[in-house]
Amino acid sequence: MDISKAFDRLEWVFLIEVLKKFGFCEKFCQLISECISTTQIEIVINGSPSTSFKPTSGIRQGDPLSPDLFFLAVKAFSRNLYYCEVTKKLTGMKISRSAPKISHHLFVDDCLLFCKANLDQTRKLLQLIEEFSLCSGRLINFSKSAVYLSKNMIPSYCQIISGTLQVRQLNLNDEKYLGLPFFIGRNKKIPFSILVDKMDNRLSKWRCINMSEASRSVTVRNVTNVIHAHHMTSFKLLETTINKKNSTQQKFWRKKKTNKVRKLVTWKSVNAPKEDGGLGFRDLQIFNRALLAKSAWRICTDQTSICSKYPQAKYFPNGDMFNLKKCSSTTWSWTSISSELNFIQKYSIWSISNGHSILIWKHNWVQGLDVPPTPRIGAIDAEQYKYVFHLFTPDNKRWNSALILSLFEDSTMRLILSMSVYPQHEDKMDILPTRDKITYAILNGDFSCSFCSQMNETATHYILECSMVKPVWFGTLGIHAPTNINLRCDKIFKDSITTTEISIQKYRKYISYYVEISRKKPVNIHKQTRVNLHWSPPPPYGDFTLNIDCSYYNKSGGIGLIIRNFAGHHGSKCIYLADSSSLEHAECSGLWEDVKWVKELELQEVYFELDSKLVVDAVNKEDYNINWRFHNLIKDIKNLFQFF
Repeated sequence: MDISKAFDRLEWVFLIEVLKKFGFCEKFCQLISECISTTQIEIVINGSPSTSFKPTSGIRQGDPLSPDLFFLAVKAFSRNLYYCEVTKKLTGMKISRSAPKISHHLFVDDCLLFCKANLDQTRKLLQLIEEFSLCSGRLINFSKSAVYLSKNMIPSYCQIISGTLQVRQLNLNDEKYLGLPFFIGRNKKIPFSILVDKMDNRLSKWRCINMSEASRSVTVRNVTNVIHAHHMTSFKLLETTINKKNSTQQKFWRKKKTNKVRKLVTWKSVNAPKEDGGLGFRDLQIFNRALLAKSAWRICTDQTSICSKYPQAKYFPNGDMFNLKKCSSTTWSWTSISSELNFIQKYSIWSISNGHSILIWKHNWVQGLDVPPTPRIGAIDAEQYKYVFHLFTPDNKRWNSALILSLFEDSTMRLILSMSVYPQHEDKMDILPTRDKITYAILNGDFSCSFCSQMNETATHYILECSMVKPVWFGTLGIHAPTNINLRCDKIFKDSITTTEISIQKYRKYISYYVEISRKKPVNIHKQTRVNLHWSPPPPYGDFTLNIDCSYYNKSGGIGLIIRNFAGHHGSKCIYLADSSSLEHAECSGLWEDVKWVKELELQEVYFELDSKLVVDAVNKEDYNINWRFHNLIKDIKNLFQFF
């Protein structure tokens, strides 16, 4: 169903009434009314404008508020359809026996409506459409709307239903939506060739001869590279289709009618990032995989969305999406998205909370392991423990140490026992961005040190550990020179011979030159006023201030706490943290212990003061950048704050 002039015909009175029904206050509705009712229109008649008048409908396209208002207005139609489905006046469609029913899908000004193919439900659906059009002012474009009926129905009965709805019957061979056919069969060359033809038609209208190289580069990077991003999110394009798209872009960028000419620079080099000497064009095959992986990640992490519920009901009703069975009725869209599930599984890790969603022997959940754990040799009945919560004590608050000792090796056992349990939260999957994951994405890369070639070149190795760098530091008396004498770049790009003696001589020569220049320049010393910070007592009458400080060294930490009232002292406490993965972990654990202590003391008005801005922002804001391993700990702290 296509809605004609969806934004322009929306009645203001209907929109305000919908906002009130959703519970918005009178002041907010009045502000919205003032925003949308300030329009004045003048019509030019015979070259002269008429008197201005105010319309009673329409919201501005392009206004950032308009899509939300449009969604709320259509939500009224959606609620009406849902009510008819609950009262069994309309029957939705199921994609499988265990799947929930679907009565409608809304795509801005396009709607997909589902019901049984009988006259009673057809007339009821038509009645709902007419009521919504009458109330909201929107009109249905019946000439662009169509109906699809099952192949098992009698053709004469199909004509009666389509005549009742006053729309044509859908022809699957001719109909398209967003540039692709509704259904993609076994032959995928024909549907995806439409994308190539669309790009050819778009580029043929632009005269690349009159465009500079910079403008052609911008066109390829921002137009042709992303013109089919919507389709790449749901479908894996054929290799022939991607090659044709690359050929079309290449001809446009090179200003050639054919690619059968000698090229000074290969297209692969042009597609490289700007940091590597390329122009930053996208590799369409990798771009397609990235968008499909994003769709797969959304299905894995958001179990409440419709995009996750329906595939789960049809393709993995047992909840194990990483061990799918091949099915002949699988659509190409699901085949494309599910092809990236192995990538998601390999480079992700589960964050443990209540343990009800994590499989012990199939999922990656142990922090410190890149693969699912394996049972100890000789472990008895290991397979009967399926989910992680089976490894908890009966109260579900801590690990069952005896059980874990009998199931896992000692190294794995220590890793598991060092992890925290948060039974009041749901399990969550996160991407694990370790170095080996990043280097895996760079094919045929040499990550060894450019000087010693003995270890991977990291910042720590290059500055402190390299066998060639150590004598240079000693020979230059530990003076750090700027990086404009970059011996590493000369070694890599110019293949110059670099030894320890040459490096020391160059650095000493530069240091002597720098010292001589600095002596000639006058030095202006700016005096800085020293500010002494003093502790500010809290207000009197029952208020307290709790100061927190944490220390961390060699996987252990310490917490110092002191509570003071307006008089200066109330109590103090020190806590030793045996297992801390980082200073960030110690700061979060410190605040957690502090809040529990305040709750035990039954204090009401408490001001918490600590020097970790990262933890403070995580507690006070909804969007924060703290390590994903501590998200559940931050949630627990916020829950405890509700008692104050």
